[in-house]
Amino acid sequence: MRNVAPEAELLTLTRYPAAAVRDGDETDSHIVADETEPDLKVGERAAAVTRHRVLARPDADLWARSTLTANPGARLAVTATHDGFFAVVRGTGSVQVAGEDGDVAIAASAIYCCWLSGSLRDRELTVRAGRRALRLSLKFTPE
Repeated sequence: MRNVAPEAELLTLTRYPAAAVRDGDETDSHIVADETEPDLKVGERAAAVTRHRVLARPDADLWARSTLTANPGARLAVTATHDGFFAVVRGTGSVQVAGEDGDVAIAASAIYCCWLSGSLRDRELTVRAGRRALRLSLKFTPE
């Protein structure tokens, strides 16, 4: 995904397949990979690892921390929960996300962009991804 840093409360994402990302691409792009990604190179380059299967909150925390241990290059791990999404950001804290959409990859990109820009905090955020505009509510808990 290619991103524009969240200014005010709007984040614009341009999504394209990870296979299209080449070394040397612009620095404002990142890869979000599902935990089942069969291409090892994609998984190794991922900034975020995601899981679509819904987990209860304690299991989500355990999965995210285990996933970061297993994927040392990833900055965050995000899974679906019963009330949205849950993420652990390496060395930073955790994020509970509530929103109107069930796309864990969009939630992962939004969290990553906020972390990258230094704006990861409790906040409301509108994410534009293609023709969709999604409203997300982030609740950040620092480590």
